[in-house]
Amino acid sequence: CQSLKSFKVPSGIKVINNSTFSGCISLTEIELGNAIESIDEAAFNSCLSLEKITLPESLTSIGMNAFQSSGLIAIEIPKSVTNIDIAAFRYCEKLENIKFNNSPKKIEDFTFLRCISLKNFEMPDSVESIGFMSFAYSGIETYKCGTSFTKVGSRAFEGCEGLKNIEFNSKLESIEYQGFVGCTSLESIEIPVNNIVIENYPFQSCMALKTIKIDGDIDKCGRYAFGYTGLEEFEITGSIGLLGECAFCGLSDLKSVKFGGSIDNIDYSAFSGCISLKELILPGSIQYIGTAAFAGCISLEYAELGGQMDLNSSAFSGCIALKKVILKDGIKSIGNGTFVGCLSLEEVVVPDSLESIQESAFFGSYDSDPLVFTMTCSCQNKAAFDYSVNEYASAKANLNIIHEFGKPTIVPSTCTTEGYEMVKCDCGAGEIKPYALDPDNHENIVTDKAVAPTINDSGLTEGSHCESCGKIIVAQEVIPALIPVPTVTPIPTVKPTVTPVTTVVPTVTPVPTSIPTATPVPTAKP
Repeated sequence: CQSLKSFKVPSGIKVINNSTFSGCISLTEIELGNAIESIDEAAFNSCLSLEKITLPESLTSIGMNAFQSSGLIAIEIPKSVTNIDIAAFRYCEKLENIKFNNSPKKIEDFTFLRCISLKNFEMPDSVESIGFMSFAYSGIETYKCGTSFTKVGSRAFEGCEGLKNIEFNSKLESIEYQGFVGCTSLESIEIPVNNIVIENYPFQSCMALKTIKIDGDIDKCGRYAFGYTGLEEFEITGSIGLLGECAFCGLSDLKSVKFGGSIDNIDYSAFSGCISLKELILPGSIQYIGTAAFAGCISLEYAELGGQMDLNSSAFSGCIALKKVILKDGIKSIGNGTFVGCLSLEEVVVPDSLESIQESAFFGSYDSDPLVFTMTCSCQNKAAFDYSVNEYASAKANLNIIHEFGKPTIVPSTCTTEGYEMVKCDCGAGEIKPYALDPDNHENIVTDKAVAPTINDSGLTEGSHCESCGKIIVAQEVIPALIPVPTVTPIPTVKPTVTPVTTVVPTVTPVPTSIPTATPVPTAKP
């Protein structure tokens, strides 16, 4: 029916049977009756001109390939739908938007495969998982998980070259095989979960992926979990049960790895070929490190690791820049060829737990200077270790023995005797640090008594000096001789004679008093 353009489903029809309108390339309009309960397999397959359809509230099931390769631009799923079968909208290259009014538990396999116009997708909160290749090779750019979401299916987002951002919830339990393989625009991932399982190759060929942060624990990190990506930084706050084979293999730009918790097992070639990694600090809980786990990390300069384990063959082979390795307590054996070809290796700090170094463990791991083994005296005394170094290590080596010294004995220096600081270890070894003479520390100070001065001789003040070195501590000062006091002759005292003086009282003659007469002055008339 390639010429059919419109159709109205008769009332009373409950089922659109398999392939009913399949291949109706001119169909642009379809009116479904209110009684439709099921749209069966491939019912509207390849209806290239069908851009919209209204699904009735009576609908409960959408069958496999029901709208495959149709021209749908948008579709709204009624609340009544309880089943959407696999590949229901596969190859709908014009589909831009889908709205779920129902509560699906799963997005089935191939559901939106190659829906290249579907850019954004917000997962209904009811969805718990998405199936095999459910969004593969679609145009999706952002993806937000619902609150119930737990599982990304195998190859679910394979080839989604426009996918840049993913928002996971805290209930995520697993990312299956090749879940995001080939998502070449994906730049960063943050997973806020606990006890997640990451299967094999989930991010393979995600060359724009630079950072991954996991805020929780990983039960299993599978083969090539982050291998062959553009990863530069990896951080996990929790623990890792298994870091699988080649988990970070071939990451040429990886510069930083941070482990916040424990790691149980690091498998074969887990970090091999990480040519930009310069420092590696692993927790002390590791139980197993596989063959060639860090082989070929040519920029690695410092490594620190520990755990109840043996280091396996070639674990650090070819790490040509490696200078210092600190092995923590728990490591019992360094395996055959573990550090073979580590041309820059200068020092290896070994724990008391180390019992043996196997054949060629350090073969070629020196340039011109001898390799230095730093260890405690108790480790040195193990016959197995001595034998291993002499017979099998195949490296020129010097021993730098660390002793556990007790509280030091200190004898201070004096003006004539050098002092020292001495420490001793239970093994009998000791160290003495001499002190220089202390010119101000006198051990035999003598008081120089004072001498009183006399008329004829001067005296001295009290002073002091060191009888050992002769140095004057307090100098005596000269007290001048006493000055003689001259004899004084007393002069006799003459008592003078006192002549009494007669006092004459003169006679006073009274002077008479006369009152002068005033002569009037005549007044002239004018």
